[in-house]
Amino acid sequence: MIGAITSVPVYVTDATAALEFFVGVLGFAVRTNSAMGPMRWVEVAPPGGQSVLVLTGPGFESWAPEKVGVFTGIVFALTDAEATAEHLQKHGVPIVSGPQRMPWGMQLVFADPDGNTFAAVGT
Repeated sequence: MIGAITSVPVYVTDATAALEFFVGVLGFAVRTNSAMGPMRWVEVAPPGGQSVLVLTGPGFESWAPEKVGVFTGIVFALTDAEATAEHLQKHGVPIVSGPQRMPWGMQLVFADPDGNTFAAVGT
């Protein structure tokens, strides 16, 4: 039977720059970072996360420039919206919206260096 989601692609222009953002700013862990022919396979995950983001740059068969800089549809769990927003702002991360109270809890939307946007929802 089908189980948990294991990976989700995030289309980026530069896997190295994206890796620096996700690890250096967001505190994600590197799960995989290896060459695969003309491309790199880079997986990162938030602390305690079961699923990974695959930082998908040029060289991947599915990569296309129009897939970079969009809302990813990825929603992260959030424990402290205000503190997270302050941390992101301190590191120059664009806050697209929030933090704001929504019917499902506090929500914050932010962008990575390529303009891909992510939501974070919690308290």
